[in-house]
Amino acid sequence: MKKIILLLLLTPTISTRGIAQDSASRRIPEDSLYFSKTFLNLSLDSYLQPGQSVTLSPAVSFRYNHIYSELRYNYEALHTGTVAGGYELEGGNKTWYSVTPMFGFSFGNYVGLSPGLNTAFGTGNFVLTLDGEYSISFTDSVSNLFLLWSGAYYAFTPWFFSGITLQRSRIFSPMNDVDAGVALGFAPGAFEIIFQANRFWDSARYFQLGVSYFLNPEKSDRKHGATPTAVPSAPRGN
Repeated sequence: MKKIILLLLLTPTISTRGIAQDSASRRIPEDSLYFSKTFLNLSLDSYLQPGQSVTLSPAVSFRYNHIYSELRYNYEALHTGTVAGGYELEGGNKTWYSVTPMFGFSFGNYVGLSPGLNTAFGTGNFVLTLDGEYSISFTDSVSNLFLLWSGAYYAFTPWFFSGITLQRSRIFSPMNDVDAGVALGFAPGAFEIIFQANRFWDSARYFQLGVSYFLNPEKSDRKHGATPTAVPSAPRGN
């Protein structure tokens, strides 16, 4: 149970960040929750639109105490790597919050700086995530990007959750679009698996599958309530 909550709190968000974001997991406390002081998260997100090839976006994230760092590929743009870091502020008990100001540097096909903010709010078996990023291109202002990933999730069991999502990315759609979708997630053992269907009602539909492996070598002695329940990680895309 604790494992699931910790996954939800890892920011970039696994799963559907899309070609431009994260891969982290977050979890919700139901009764008691142990927050991880140190963790390592390995994730791989895949994006598929009928008639097009699959796009893969790997990411590695690490946290020590409140310091968070991440290395990701194919997020801000295709064939682009990004190194990002931030400091997490969190608190609360059965109702909790997490706010992480982030700053990243992108290199490859897209070169620029990316200030951002990752947030999460949870109460009971419900969690709300909202992550935003504004990427400033070193080439020209026309290439500047505003990216958004958000979701509202509910944990039905310690290993199963689902929810609705909104994201602004440029995976398969124009940058002026905000894509809505639905997500299903499973957390077997140290893994987290999320499937997301975006714009499934029209011809521009596309799908995301994220797999994340979570290593939690150390837990803090800080408790939040009673027995943790599962919650999803936040999908992203670029």
